[in-house]
Amino acid sequence: NYPAQLEAKLKQMGYTNVDVVNSGLSGETSTGLVNRLDWVSQTEPDITILTIGANDAIRGLDVATVEKNIRTAVKHLQD
Repeated sequence: NYPAQLEAKLKQMGYTNVDVVNSGLSGETSTGLVNRLDWVSQTEPDITILTIGANDAIRGLDVATVEKNIRTAVKHLQD
C-alpha cells in the first residue's frame, strides 16, 4: 500500500526515524474525515498528506460541501 511504500522510500533516502501512519478509511467521504479529525490528530503528525474528495465526487456530493470539509480538515490539522 502507499503508506508502506512511502515509509520504505523515506528510510531508503536516509530518514530512519520516520513512521508513516495510514489514517484513511476505504470509501470515506470528506464529511467522514471531518467527523474523525480529533481521532486522526491524536497521532500528532509532523506532516500530513491529505487525499480526500474522490468518493465525494463518485457520490455526487455538492462541491461547496466538499470544499468546506477540506478547508475544515486543513485548518484543524494546521492548528
